[in-house]
Amino acid sequence: MAEVNLPWLSPLWMQWVQAKHGKGLPHAIGVPWQPDAGSQRITQALVAWLMCQEDGNSACGRCKSCLLFEAGNHPDFLRVTPEDDKKIGVDVIRKMQERVWARANQSGCKVIWIEHAEKMTEAAANALLKVLEEPPEKTYLIVSPERFSRLLPTIRSRLTLFSLPKPSLEELHDWLKAHSGIKQTDSDTLTYAQSRPLKALADLQSSNLEATNALQQLLAGQLPEFPDKGEELEQWLDDFLLSLQKKIRTQTLEQASVEPELLSWYNQVLELKKQNQSGGMNMNTLIHSLFSDIAVKSFQ
Repeated sequence: MAEVNLPWLSPLWMQWVQAKHGKGLPHAIGVPWQPDAGSQRITQALVAWLMCQEDGNSACGRCKSCLLFEAGNHPDFLRVTPEDDKKIGVDVIRKMQERVWARANQSGCKVIWIEHAEKMTEAAANALLKVLEEPPEKTYLIVSPERFSRLLPTIRSRLTLFSLPKPSLEELHDWLKAHSGIKQTDSDTLTYAQSRPLKALADLQSSNLEATNALQQLLAGQLPEFPDKGEELEQWLDDFLLSLQKKIRTQTLEQASVEPELLSWYNQVLELKKQNQSGGMNMNTLIHSLFSDIAVKSFQ
């Protein structure tokens, strides 16, 4: 059964629980599409809970409705996604309308989840607006755009918008430590991870293969290739730092000590990352100079 298990999202879940057991949840809900922050997990859990036949604070996972949802063939749930990962056309929304107005198969509620809602064409958005203006009973519409500002104002005004809470740095540090095995995470990585904790965890667990290979080349006295500039370079430096963290952690576990050079390289690459964020520096030259120095020392 769909579960959240992400501590920073607990306040949002409790907000929904209080609403459902109080005046009831709104029938038109806006949840941002931010998978790296847990939006998919919490929205899937919300859908399962709304369709559950039990009256708990989350889906029971045992009733017929929960089992159908878990199997991926619940007749009263519709997931709307962009066609060929491009646009959501008006024909898709019209088919959705048919499901909205049809009778529920399981005598419960119907749930429609529109992912990447900002990709609706104007005609599709206007068709959705008609449903939002007169929503049928026992029907929930969950609209998930990357940013609410990319929806038509008329659609935004008919949704109850919820934002995803961000973890505190302390909460994030403890969560990453528990799930990645890395005891210490630098402040820059934590700041980066606040907006995308799930991606940060995946990076810490596996590290980027390209960056890992680059580190292995340096340790073998060879110069690796790296992106020239921009976001690709920023991401590459992040991945390289994570690879260094993994190497440092491995040495700590295996040898109970760390080579001073590794810590020095980590701090130097971290400084390069800060300079890259500030701009105005010839990063290609700076990185090449540092890596040449590392490669020479590794070869000696």
